[in-house]
Amino acid sequence: LGAPNEDTALAALPGHRLLRVGQGAKAVALAARGAVLGTAFAVLALIPLRAILSEPIGLAELFRPWSALFLAFVLGALLVSESRGGKARRVWRAAWVQALAGLLGVATLRGPTPLEAGVVLFPLFSGLFGIPSLLIGLKAEPGTIPLQRLEPLRAINRADVRSSIRGTLAGASVSWLPGLSGGAAATLASLHVRKSTGPSQFMVVLGAVSSSTALLSVAVLYMIHRSRSGA
Repeated sequence: LGAPNEDTALAALPGHRLLRVGQGAKAVALAARGAVLGTAFAVLALIPLRAILSEPIGLAELFRPWSALFLAFVLGALLVSESRGGKARRVWRAAWVQALAGLLGVATLRGPTPLEAGVVLFPLFSGLFGIPSLLIGLKAEPGTIPLQRLEPLRAINRADVRSSIRGTLAGASVSWLPGLSGGAAATLASLHVRKSTGPSQFMVVLGAVSSSTALLSVAVLYMIHRSRSGA
């Protein structure tokens, strides 16, 4: 499951925090609820999304000159999300990571390597995603999953619907905006959600983002003949 030990649970993902307190089944159920609601809202958004991205509005082409400015705004918003709790050190650390990622991208895509971008990016991303997990797994001591409580899930409320709508809008953004990943979109869509309702609503948002992105990415490929989904 990739869940952390007790000493790092406070800095872990919301789903991990729920697992550490015996609510892993609740986290899965909330994510599934968000996925179902996100799929329903994504289906309802297909017709207006086509009108916005292609004819008659054509926002996909109108937005292309502003892509760099939009990505700068997203990076700034992600930095702001790290400032919760008044910890400036987290902001500087996130800014340092962003700068290193940008330099790595420039060196990879514009460096002297005589290879196409796709050939270079595959081993690069494999290493970036795989090596940190392997190193953490080697250093971490084996942990135990706490006893999980299986409780009836509450009925769908307005907060679930609002979170699912936010997740669907974020998934729609991921499906056609360049450089925006599902994780970044979920973070932006739940900036104030986590402050008010904790990790539960974040799981709903995350489920809605995942399902709506999967559906709308295929639909956007048909609408504008380009597929983004983080690319």
